[in-house]
Amino acid sequence: MVMLKCGKSAKGSLLKTGKGGYRPPTIKLLGKSIRYNDPVKYLGVTISAQCKMEKHAQSTGTKASCLFDRLTVICKARWGITCSNIRTLYNGVYLPSVLYAIEAWNPLLRQETARKMSSSQRSPLLRMSKGYATVSTDARQVICGAMPLDLEAHKRYYRSQIKSNTAFTFGLIQYNEGDDKKQAYTRLDSELLNMWQAKWHASTKGDTTYEYFPDVKIRMQKQWMELDYFSTQFLTGHGDFGLRLKKFGIKEDDRCECGQSETAEHVLRDCDLYEQERNVALRELSLEGVTTGVRNTQELTKTKKIFDIFKKLCKGILTKKEESRRR
Repeated sequence: MVMLKCGKSAKGSLLKTGKGGYRPPTIKLLGKSIRYNDPVKYLGVTISAQCKMEKHAQSTGTKASCLFDRLTVICKARWGITCSNIRTLYNGVYLPSVLYAIEAWNPLLRQETARKMSSSQRSPLLRMSKGYATVSTDARQVICGAMPLDLEAHKRYYRSQIKSNTAFTFGLIQYNEGDDKKQAYTRLDSELLNMWQAKWHASTKGDTTYEYFPDVKIRMQKQWMELDYFSTQFLTGHGDFGLRLKKFGIKEDDRCECGQSETAEHVLRDCDLYEQERNVALRELSLEGVTTGVRNTQELTKTKKIFDIFKKLCKGILTKKEESRRR
């Protein structure tokens, strides 16, 4: 039995049950009956029977996403505030809202709760990436450099434990009272990135994104990366490409105007229709020390200057495709 009280008055009761079901008991406090509730909301935290947090994760995620959407209403795929500004709102508004009181409920996190939390990330990351809505959450997290929400929750919780000098064990980390806090923060961050890397490596989605960013640690070092509507289509493979549009049911034929199957890779590397734009990019890339042209996807995100060249090429190709359709 969990009793939630505020001062001298009880806010409600929540019965912890097993698999066999339950019959809510009659509870009185100071002669007054206490109504049984499931879930119970106390100080902004929603707790369900068996101390489950799925409903809390779902409700706070929905509210945080709605608030974030209102703040980013001027952000559209092709115009509006930049990716870096959206990231600032994400870190300053969305995360504090959805992870409110995480120090209290993080120990109750379960796999189902983690799935609910990841689902609530889709809308904010869609706006940040400026990509297609069909891109998987796993891929969006990586291209945006946004840690999965359950790992972000662990990060905030265990950082608070270190700050308060409370011993804990998490993954491969064993923190004891009196340990060096600066080193502990570093080890925690490294362990979280290792966990994220394991999830990303095991994911069955985001194959194209994985070609560009196989290592989440390297992606997180590139905080200068400014995504846009055009580059994100190539980074994810979800965009104005015949094969992808055929899968969406938008086109009946997946062929490019040149006659080949139209994928992001074909358009970027091989299609003769965009040879002029590609040659300009190749010359600029060679000046930056890139000798593999556009074949080595990881090279295209190596530095800000190289990535800006890649972005310009992506925009040139997709803009030319649109102009060709208008004729």
